Amino acid sequence: MVEFKFPAFYTSPMTQVVLVGITCFATVGMFSAVSNLGAGGTQDVSLSDTSNGVLYGLFAVVGIISGGITNLLGPRLTLFLGTLGYALYVGALWCLQTQGTNWFLIFAGAILGITAAMLWSAQGCIMMSYPLEKDKGKAFAIFWAIFQFGSFIGSVIALAINIRTGELNNVSTSTYIVCSRTL
Repeated sequence: MVEFKFPAFYTSPMTQVVLVGITCFATVGMFSAVSNLGAGGTQDVSLSDTSNGVLYGLFAVVGIISGGITNLLGPRLTLFLGTLGYALYVGALWCLQTQGTNWFLIFAGAILGITAAMLWSAQGCIMMSYPLEKDKGKAFAIFWAIFQFGSFIGSVIALAINIRTGELNNVSTSTYIVCSRTL
């Protein structure tokens, strides 16, 4: 069996923090950008509220056991599983707009609630255990700067795509495609 050795810079704690930041940039940041469109870019505020209620309800419940899941599976696999719900949720928003599938958005919100708890548990594990004690403040600053930049870039993309219409309407399909491609 051939063993692959990673370069030394790849295994440094700050590189791992940057990689987690990029992961959250492309998942949570873009989710925030789409969520900030108002009702997820749809006109049905009630459905968006129901979906977010299910999402954050399951997030709170699964958050209680997600630390144990991270200990069992390891932070790498838990982080990977945690990212899957974000793409599904943005896809469900697009599916709602094109197909009118209300149930799928609520289902995707439930899946995202479960996977988001796992993602944030793995993120916390990496942020608290990889950097040295003297570097934790810098690591948190780097992570949050990269992560919040995802929401900013996603919002700028959504604004640029939808600015031509000049009206408060559903966002275009291209907005969901660009945000899901970033995920």
